Amino acid sequence: MGHLATERPFKIMGTKLLHIGLNKCGSTFLQREIFPEIEKETKIKIIQKNEIHDATKTKFHPLEDKKDFYKSLPDSFIISFEAFFSQSCEFSLIQKTFYYITKNFSKDTTILLVIRNPYDYLNSSYVQSVASAIDLRKPEEFFYVENNNDPRKNGKYNLYNFDYKFLISLYESYFKKVIVVKYEDINELSFLKKI
Repeated sequence: MGHLATERPFKIMGTKLLHIGLNKCGSTFLQREIFPEIEKETKIKIIQKNEIHDATKTKFHPLEDKKDFYKSLPDSFIISFEAFFSQSCEFSLIQKTFYYITKNFSKDTTILLVIRNPYDYLNSSYVQSVASAIDLRKPEEFFYVENNNDPRKNGKYNLYNFDYKFLISLYESYFKKVIVVKYEDINELSFLKKI
């Protein structure tokens, strides 16, 4: 991580980074390896999940009971939280989750989206579900497409709105700066210079 210290891609003050963590797209790597190094070298505060919401309370979205949450944060912060994308990791709910994010963060917050090859993304989601489930299903029984707000209906994965272009355009419609990184390129760390 020494190269972060020499490149210094971040300004010390005013960096507001919100990583909308899609599952199976490197969020754990960023949260454990990259963001702590940035915090250590620049003093930009990482906001932990427990500082945002109480995990014991069942909610649709961690921000649904908040408004202008960014006002309670320091001038420079990093938040990386998979539940900000969708509690059930499904694209069918992204418009609803986007509403809560825009209600709580200013337009000058930088958004980081990491996307993955769709086949690999869906295959990884399916394999994780099968590995953690007692009820084994074939892929054609696991995925479905339906315009609804039911997260993980009957344990299945809803493919409605599974469209990276739609996801990106949604965030670009409100936030001034949206950085999109391919999961396959995440180890290069070149996206840090854009933040």
